[in-house]
Amino acid sequence: MYFGGNMGLPARIYPICKLLFFVIFIFVLLRLVSSAEATTYHLSGRVNVQVAFDCSTMTEIPQVECEALVSLYNSTDGTNWFNSTDWLATNTPCSGFGIICLPSGIVWEVDLEGNNLTGYIPTKLGNLPSLDALLLS
Repeated sequence: MYFGGNMGLPARIYPICKLLFFVIFIFVLLRLVSSAEATTYHLSGRVNVQVAFDCSTMTEIPQVECEALVSLYNSTDGTNWFNSTDWLATNTPCSGFGIICLPSGIVWEVDLEGNNLTGYIPTKLGNLPSLDALLLS
């Protein structure tokens, strides 16, 4: 039995096989990473589908605050909330259920208490510098 080396392959073919193996490995790894970003599986057996939303068209609040709200929606299974009215549906996020903004156009409060949130609180909420209240229980 032969263990190691080039497995009996001709010297010219062995580097090509190594390169091919590496390319296939990277391809599979990238597919796993991209699918992990698109779907989160909960211990409850529910599947959390990540919703894409373009915050670059926002004019009501800063883009970074919009991205924080999108991250909150995706990380807490927003597709299964009891009420997700106007979340990731309009270009006016301050009209979304539970969001209160100041007249200056910054998010001041997020109240999603009792709204069937599951998952985790994203670190991007740190990009809501004027957030005064965050109610998620």
